Amino acid sequence: MRRLLPLLLAVLVVLAGCNGIGLPGSGDEPGLDTNTTETPMATPGTPGENVTGESVKAEALAAIEAVETYRLRANQTTRYAELNRTVNSTVNGTFDRTVRNASLVQNLTARSLAFSVETYVDGASETRYQYSRIYEQEYDSRWIRTDLSGNFSATWEQYDTLSRQRALLEASNVTLDGIERVNGTDVYVLTATTNRSEYEALGIGTGGAANVSTVSATFYVGVEDDRLVRSTVNVSGTERASGRTLTFERTTDLRFDGYGEPVDIQLPAGASDAVTVASPNGTVA
Repeated sequence: MRRLLPLLLAVLVVLAGCNGIGLPGSGDEPGLDTNTTETPMATPGTPGENVTGESVKAEALAAIEAVETYRLRANQTTRYAELNRTVNSTVNGTFDRTVRNASLVQNLTARSLAFSVETYVDGASETRYQYSRIYEQEYDSRWIRTDLSGNFSATWEQYDTLSRQRALLEASNVTLDGIERVNGTDVYVLTATTNRSEYEALGIGTGGAANVSTVSATFYVGVEDDRLVRSTVNVSGTERASGRTLTFERTTDLRFDGYGEPVDIQLPAGASDAVTVASPNGTVA
């Protein structure tokens, strides 16, 4: 195990930089309830006669586009065959799309290694602030900041999880697989297939560093409001860390709520002492 620690740490840093699943909240927040299908409904879970996969997809795309604020909870599991190790990541995020502000708390664990990364994206200054103990060795500070003004819109789209999920849904062929209940909400279940090259082009959860072999997704869309309640994405392929090519299998479970609720994202006081980093170190899923 000891000889794998440097490589495993490199893998964790890569995931912290390019898998965006989340930051505020903290490590003691509850994880996701994996038993998401509740007591069966009194009526059969069958869509109406005129409801199709394509019609649900179209309504969902429009609903996602109209969202101003939302919250995210996510779980991600990545298995690396060569390391015989699994990396777990949880994220809690809050987003204000009207001013392009976001705050995320991402916790990553792999055996004896564990750390968290807090990320704050400030639309007014077009700057990203991040806090983690993993930055101390390189920057002599737990706080770092990156000027994103040269490419802020593209960076924001990588952090805005709904935008990424919308892009994935838009690029996918979908099949309507009935109605279920998730988190107390009746949802249409869309099974999606996406061409792997199209997925790579989207850069979702890969930071452009992965070669994708297979990808599949399922979208859970609210029956009443067409909003995305949940999505799951399964990806396999290879990616590089610390000069090595590693084979991975990755499962991501995203939950969305708090649509339209007021949010107030503030930078912590310590951010004023952040060390300036010359270029971005990646994006979050």
